Amino acid sequence: MEPLSAEENTAALCNAMENEFIKIIGHPGDPRYPIDIMQVVSASKQTGTLLELNNASFNPANGRKGGEDIAIEMLKECKRQNVPVILGSDAHYHTYIGDFGYCEKLLAAANFPEELIINNDIDLWSKIVSKN
Repeated sequence: MEPLSAEENTAALCNAMENEFIKIIGHPGDPRYPIDIMQVVSASKQTGTLLELNNASFNPANGRKGGEDIAIEMLKECKRQNVPVILGSDAHYHTYIGDFGYCEKLLAAANFPEELIINNDIDLWSKIVSKN
C-alpha cells in the first residue's frame, strides 16, 4: 500500500484523537507519513491527546532518516501552543528501557520547556488519562 498524502494522514490522526479511548499518538513524526504538524498539535490540544517523542525512532541504527527535523518542528509547535508531550523509550532491548538520550537532544534543540514534558508531572498525566 502506498503512503497517504499529508492531508489524509493528518485527518487520520486528528480523527483518532477524537476517540475517547486514544490517549497517546505514538511516532507522530515518521517521515514516511507526512502530516500537517500545526493541525495535529492543535487537535492534540483540543482533545487532550498526547503526542509521543519516541527515543528509538531517532537511533541512527533504525534507518529512519529525517525524523529529527520533524520532531523539532513538532516540539516547537507544541511549545508555541503550550501543548505537553510524552517521551517514550520504545526499548527494543532491555538496556534501552528508560533511555531518552536522543529525545533529550531534540528537546534541547527545540528549547522545549520541562514543564510541558508529561513524564515529569504525574498530576498532569492523571488529567490526560481521565479525559472524557
